[in-house]
Amino acid sequence: MSTKSNPASAPGPYLGFALQPVRLCYYLLDGEDNDVVSMETADDIQVTAGKKLVLEQTKSALSHNPVSDFALDLWKTFSNWIALIKNGQVVPSDTKFRLYVTPIYTGEIVSMLHAAKTDGAADKCVKHIQDKLDELPRKPSCYRYLRHLLELDPKIRRQLIRNFEFESVHEDPIDAIRDIIRAPLSANIVDTCCEYAIGKAKEEADALIRAGKTPSITSGPFQRAFKAFVKKNDLSGLLKSIAPQPSESEVTATLAGSPPFVRQLDFIELPQDLRLRAVSDFLQASADKTNWAANGDIVEDSLQEFDNKLVKAHGFTKLTLEDQIPATAGALLGRRLYAECCKGSHKIEDREPPSHFIPGCFNDLANRIELGWHPNYVALLEKPEK
Repeated sequence: MSTKSNPASAPGPYLGFALQPVRLCYYLLDGEDNDVVSMETADDIQVTAGKKLVLEQTKSALSHNPVSDFALDLWKTFSNWIALIKNGQVVPSDTKFRLYVTPIYTGEIVSMLHAAKTDGAADKCVKHIQDKLDELPRKPSCYRYLRHLLELDPKIRRQLIRNFEFESVHEDPIDAIRDIIRAPLSANIVDTCCEYAIGKAKEEADALIRAGKTPSITSGPFQRAFKAFVKKNDLSGLLKSIAPQPSESEVTATLAGSPPFVRQLDFIELPQDLRLRAVSDFLQASADKTNWAANGDIVEDSLQEFDNKLVKAHGFTKLTLEDQIPATAGALLGRRLYAECCKGSHKIEDREPPSHFIPGCFNDLANRIELGWHPNYVALLEKPEK
């Protein structure tokens, strides 16, 4: 179902407010494949699903309750919806009128309106509002908006009230998105995925606004793009590195210090570019081990099991290569052994580590002299450096 643009709701002003892009993202992730979600068209958020429509008015209020019984925000919202109905922009029987408020607030009248799902309950709400008004010494400032509901055709008013929904359950509105995406993700990437999804929704809406178009986005393509991002960055079967790549100065300083693993690379005459890569892998893998264990991403004992797996793989690879290359060609044998080990595939807790991790761990084992590359690495390490 299409709606005409609301002249009182221009697309531009949302750019200074954080709540609308968050709710735009929520509906895109929560919708069916062909749902179309718009921002600042007929309302703050509009969801079109076939002939059905959801109009959501969003309120972020830190200093006052926007849904107290005679709050200006509450009745101005109803007045805006009534204007849309009278102008023929929406059909009340096919529309959900939703008021979303964060942080958590409530009120007696708004709760009654939310609960009213029959004509009788809707009429009871109107009578209750009128009775409360009659108790006041004078009309409240919101009356200029409230009167539009009281004076509305009873049949249309009942449809509006029956289809009204009030939601205020989140101190942080991003929690609604976290609830959708949390289940298939590891804990440390939930907020990263939220940030990506909200940013992508806002970016797509901004691009449409800049092009002079209605900021309407279809759920299906948005969800597929989000799933592709998750697949690339998490998958729960992938251990994602959260350690930054070492700087050039860190790598150079480590190389200049000639720790045991670097000396071992010298023994096999590894080219300089591969030595620099080895040092970078070593530093990043070491940081990953610390971070993953500290964050609870892996059990610490799994690191020792992984090291044992690498030592065993090194032994079998060495045995195979010694049948092909004579021990007298020590540097050649060592380079082949290093290359075969580093390109191997090994998992931690049945999860794939990042590409730098296995070479980094092999170099860590070489640094602790638990394995080596040159056939005579132990004797060579015992010699003093020149």
